[in-house]
Amino acid sequence: MQTTSQRKWFDYELGRRLANRPMSPTSLPELEIALKREWWRIPQELLGKLILSMPHRCLSILTVLGDHTPYLTVTVWHCCPV
Repeated sequence: MQTTSQRKWFDYELGRRLANRPMSPTSLPELEIALKREWWRIPQELLGKLILSMPHRCLSILTVLGDHTPYLTVTVWHCCPV
């Protein structure tokens, strides 16, 4: 099961990777292809670190009773018009 913070992290990471590409997608099919390519380029080491940090992240959320934590919070944005 994916948590909201995990989803935000993946949205942020994929958005950052899309923004760093030399050519931005200009259509939904291009966006889908670009997202899939960038998804597979996320290093396994980075994903492993995220997984290993989950107990600490969960404890942090419990400690602040669901309020803000020091972990990344981002707004999801779109790279091309729908």
